[in-house]
Amino acid sequence: MKSAIKYIFVLGALLVMTSSCADFLDKAPNSEMPAEEVFRDPTKFRHFQEDIYSYLNSFCFGPNRETKMHASYAYGGLGRIRAGSFEAITDLAKATEPGTTTSVWAKGDWSDGLLGIHQELILPYTEGYKAIRKCNQVLKYYPDVENMEEAEMSRYIGETLFLRAFFYFEMIKRFGGVPYIDWVVDLEEDMDIPRDSYDYCAGKILEDLQRIIDENLLPVKQDGPNLGRPTLGAAMAYKARVLLYYASPLNNDHWNSDPSRWKAAAEAAYDLIQLNVYSLNTWNEWDNQFYTTDNKERIFQRLEDPHGFEEGIRYGWAPQSMTHGAPGLGTNEMSGTYPTQNFVDMFEMADGSIPIKLGAEYDGLHPVIHSETGYSDAAMYENRDPRFYKIVAHDGMTQWFNISLNPRPTIDLAEVDYSKPGNPAGRNTTTTRYNVGYLSKKMWPAQYYGGSSERLYTPWTFIRYSELYMIYAEAMNEAFGPDIDGLGKGMTARDALNTIRNRDLTGPNRRDVKVAAGDKEAFRERIINDNAIEFFLEEHRWWDICRWKKGVETFDRPIYRIRIIREADGTSTLIRDEIEKHVFKEYMHRYPLPKSEVEKSKALEQNPGWEVTE
Repeated sequence: MKSAIKYIFVLGALLVMTSSCADFLDKAPNSEMPAEEVFRDPTKFRHFQEDIYSYLNSFCFGPNRETKMHASYAYGGLGRIRAGSFEAITDLAKATEPGTTTSVWAKGDWSDGLLGIHQELILPYTEGYKAIRKCNQVLKYYPDVENMEEAEMSRYIGETLFLRAFFYFEMIKRFGGVPYIDWVVDLEEDMDIPRDSYDYCAGKILEDLQRIIDENLLPVKQDGPNLGRPTLGAAMAYKARVLLYYASPLNNDHWNSDPSRWKAAAEAAYDLIQLNVYSLNTWNEWDNQFYTTDNKERIFQRLEDPHGFEEGIRYGWAPQSMTHGAPGLGTNEMSGTYPTQNFVDMFEMADGSIPIKLGAEYDGLHPVIHSETGYSDAAMYENRDPRFYKIVAHDGMTQWFNISLNPRPTIDLAEVDYSKPGNPAGRNTTTTRYNVGYLSKKMWPAQYYGGSSERLYTPWTFIRYSELYMIYAEAMNEAFGPDIDGLGKGMTARDALNTIRNRDLTGPNRRDVKVAAGDKEAFRERIINDNAIEFFLEEHRWWDICRWKKGVETFDRPIYRIRIIREADGTSTLIRDEIEKHVFKEYMHRYPLPKSEVEKSKALEQNPGWEVTE
């Protein structure tokens, strides 16, 4: 490309961390050191290998501090799109960031002039290849390292294989097949390299993960200063996730006729489930699992607190800048990310019945209501799926935060004309454009109030144990239907989905999925719906809809809010209201390759549909 990739892979990529984070980094190898010196000395080797994490974790910034910071947040994180959530380009949420980045994007403008869009569309490709080059260097030169114990070296090899698989998977889930490079590129090579197929890239990713598993290169658990490094479980979990995407319609023309890929995904998910290393948090623990550095359900994470390898320090975001702002508002250049009415309408009734017709015919202004379920808009917050009350905060709900207050007040999200005689005064108005009618209770710990100066750290979970049950449920349903144990594992697709819906609940408290026996299509829709609910704000929705090629029917439509009109006598009226119309075209199921990269290479073909729109 005299090409994009040649630029990415210059030998100067040997530059490692230089930062004020810790003294040891001052001794890191630099661009003046030959590879032989870097990879002979075990200390320099450790620092070189651990710098790969700087493309994943925002810690110990060096000369490329800003680029690495934005690159790391491109791989997931609350508040990463102009301090708003990536979820806000889907139908589940609305972000109120001052720059309206997610609104521009969701309305069909994918230009990369805005920072949030740039870091999502460009950096996973450009910075990903820089990280991959370092992985390839470690995997080529590690035999030259002197005086390092075999067990420690095996762990570094395993970590590096995992990281290479991670970065390549992040590329192919966005762009489809990319040039797969697993060697150290020589400066004299012809770097006009064409794209490899999705199948080829997925196969190579799976080879790296399988090698970790077969050779037992990673420990089963990490703790203490090593928390945040990948484990054997992380490799097994990502194997299952890669296989699920590989089986899905976007990447598999035979998804509905050949069950082999679905079976492989189910087998991989079950392999980790039966390992008995992780377990699901109980129903009562579900709320707080996102605020601790370690818990029994988290498999692989980015630590967002002063905690990490050796003296490394990661960069932390406070929840106020990620999801809420002050409760109810995005203020002081802080973004809020709020659930939409679209999302609220996805919740079942407490008995598992479906209150509102969803799918391609869904209309958030005039929904088709299944009246036999007992649902009505006038009482839309009553008798809903209990997960609703853990995830969404609605008008009139008792505050769960501000734990110092006794009694705690109710949440007030109504619109009030304070100039009107008889209406209350003395509280902040919510009549701004930021009022969607809901707050996100999820990711907002009870001890934290949006106006507080307290800084709390929220580790970003890349994958947690509950996803393995969801993978198993989806893959088994596609291979065999909801009720056939076709692999002889003692668990059907329905069993796996009910495990996530109920966790430790028993007896009359259980909420088993209500789908007729053998109805694969209806069960598929419940899985997609439950994925949206279970993983709200965890960045699953966009990828789930895209890999199922349902983007046009799901995202090419308006998103809605609820307006609460409060009168002077305290009575309220709920009014459905359209916020904005989102735009999604068929070709948007895959991202465009960075335009600058395509222009540098005659061999690098753009994704279909983006040739004339970029």
